[in-house]
Amino acid sequence: MSAPDLLMSSSVIAVAHALRRTSSVTGWLRENVFMPDTKNRSGLNALDKAIIEDWRALKTVCWRPHDRLETRPEIVRAARARRVPPAGLMRLASHTADWAGFEHGRIHPHRLLSLNFAENLDFYENRVAAQLVDRLRAYLTTRIDELDNLARSMADLDQYRYHDALGRAQSWRKTDRLAHLVAAAVASTEGQAVVVQETVATLRTARERVLGLQSSPAYRHASRRLRVPLRLLRTNLFANDDNYHRVGTLWDQWLVRHEAERDLRKAADAEFSSCYGLYVATLAVRACQVLGFSPVNPSAPFPRSGSGIDLSDSSRTITCHLEPDGIRMSMDGRTLVHVKAVQESLSAHSSAAAVQEAVNQLYATLGDDGPIIVAYPGLRRERENLPRSLRRALHSSGPSRGSPASLIGVVPVTPLEIEGIERLARALRWVVHGFPMRDEYPPAQLAGRTPTAEDLREADGGRAQHILRCPLCGAVNAKFSARGGDTFHCRCGDCEGTWGTRLCGRCSRRYPVLWPKNAKAAGDDGDQLDLAFGADLLAMPCTSPEAGTRFRCPWCD
Repeated sequence: MSAPDLLMSSSVIAVAHALRRTSSVTGWLRENVFMPDTKNRSGLNALDKAIIEDWRALKTVCWRPHDRLETRPEIVRAARARRVPPAGLMRLASHTADWAGFEHGRIHPHRLLSLNFAENLDFYENRVAAQLVDRLRAYLTTRIDELDNLARSMADLDQYRYHDALGRAQSWRKTDRLAHLVAAAVASTEGQAVVVQETVATLRTARERVLGLQSSPAYRHASRRLRVPLRLLRTNLFANDDNYHRVGTLWDQWLVRHEAERDLRKAADAEFSSCYGLYVATLAVRACQVLGFSPVNPSAPFPRSGSGIDLSDSSRTITCHLEPDGIRMSMDGRTLVHVKAVQESLSAHSSAAAVQEAVNQLYATLGDDGPIIVAYPGLRRERENLPRSLRRALHSSGPSRGSPASLIGVVPVTPLEIEGIERLARALRWVVHGFPMRDEYPPAQLAGRTPTAEDLREADGGRAQHILRCPLCGAVNAKFSARGGDTFHCRCGDCEGTWGTRLCGRCSRRYPVLWPKNAKAAGDDGDQLDLAFGADLLAMPCTSPEAGTRFRCPWCD
């Protein structure tokens, strides 16, 4: 199982704690859910500063370490022998092979056991210095990776603000929603992007300096396999030599940080599951707001796990029940969808084969208990270099060929990327708008005839008239056209968005479609669909010059 890193888990936990402190539904749905603790992570911490200040002492110890002379018995040619112990004479007497000759009762030696003096760097204090190099290298690498993730998230905000998302052709409603998301995220990270960049540059320099110590005498000759205890012994060198003393102090500061992160990781592992479940549930309710639903009682207390909240769009009501692993939604007494939060980062594995295995294991655990949307803590950068089939499997909305029939979407949701709400809304749109278009048209009493909009308003006591309500803006003045194969087409008189159903020429199954005005197809990758459509899409469009006219059947594509 691939658990999320500490930046991810601590961000989710910080958001969840803030959500739990809210007193009402209104406050709950207004709380910031993106990158809440950047100020605590963007600058240099105490250990970072200590590494920068004390690296010269570590450099001195590594390159000019104290040594200890030791005598080593060694068999050498007689001319090289400097000091022969009594044991060497005894050995010579018993090893005639080491004689050069024997003359007049005297042995002429060829080889002798001699005592040679050698420098020894492999003792306790130098082992501490050598192993500190390894520990600081590992720490700096992890710290830089964490800040790189944070920097990428902030760079995404700049990209969204000035380029791709807000500058492309799209509906003004999506532009407005995205602008508000960007504004909220930018407000929480204001001024931090430059700090992160400066910190990363400083730490990269520090890491290069630490890596340069790997060719030093102390690092090469002191044992790094024989681990020293984490609590250092206060030897004479550590007490009386200034450089060794500073190395010991730097070790202690590393240990404080190491133990703090270990305790934080334990706490995060214990809390993450419930916190991520609340985080996903919160974003799912906000996604319903994107789809036109709002709380029936905004002043109600913040809903705890096991409690519920009602959302309405004036014609239908969704009841949301918060659960430890996400949220379950129902309508008219039947389960609508289960948004399930899984704590494994499906895309964070080291190879495409491992990612595929994680996806297969996920599919194997899903039952047939109604429609389900899976949310997991994955990042865009983790998916970028994966094969196309895996990218689609890790970021999908709606049913798809090769996945379980109950699966309606696999959605990456984290506080480090602002698209989480739009992604969930795009998946939820299938159960809120898409399946009703397919399953409730035509009404049973209108089968076999070509219905009109008035027929739909009157059929089943008006139950089918929500088909005439625009899924994008909620207006009810749609121009309705019945088409062959029990399909239909609607155009909104207000926003000019279009929706309806199409008939697949290959499998002969009907599927729902939605198309906002001004939208343009931009690839079939989930991240590309985030930019082009956000929540305003059902079946995936064909990436052809005839944008908006053809769609892909989700069941056989």
